[in-house]
Amino acid sequence: MTHLEQAQQELETYRLLWRENEDRLDHLALLHRLMTEDRPDPRFWLDAMEGQGATFAASQTAERGCHGVSSAGAVLHAAGRGTGIPDPEAAYTTPRRKRRAAEEYKMYQKRIAPQLAENRRRMTALETTVDRLSDPLCREVLRLRYFDGGFVRLTPWRLVALRLYGDDDPAALQYIRRLHAQALEAYSRQRRAV
Repeated sequence: MTHLEQAQQELETYRLLWRENEDRLDHLALLHRLMTEDRPDPRFWLDAMEGQGATFAASQTAERGCHGVSSAGAVLHAAGRGTGIPDPEAAYTTPRRKRRAAEEYKMYQKRIAPQLAENRRRMTALETTVDRLSDPLCREVLRLRYFDGGFVRLTPWRLVALRLYGDDDPAALQYIRRLHAQALEAYSRQRRAV
């Protein structure tokens, strides 16, 4: 692997680190919502059934001939038969469910904290190395290609050319790719110098 390929691969990890942090923080926010809100998130209705499944809970309640809460969780019932649809009001407002969500939140927060910090440290190191480049066009092409955007995929060359030059014709794309090669060379030199 050449030093340019290695530099490019290193820069490509930025988005993966960013996405991993975003996904973990989204999950943490979801656990916080479950812990604090009185209204449930419909995506977690089956979780309220505590892994036993809505159909099982409905059949257990229907067998007992009652309308209301089964041992597996809260289920809505129509005309004496279980529908298998969890009742969001009953399933998520229970103190037991909120306690469990609070415990999960604390454990998950403690577990991911070191990984989040390490990812942030690696991302900051990449950003700092790019910021030290002397050529502003090289800095900008690397930022646009590797750091900007909200997805795991790299920013397409056409969008990089549009952002830098306001044009995406073949000549602009060719110039952007040459500039990118120069920027990778400068990044590689900067990284070796540190």
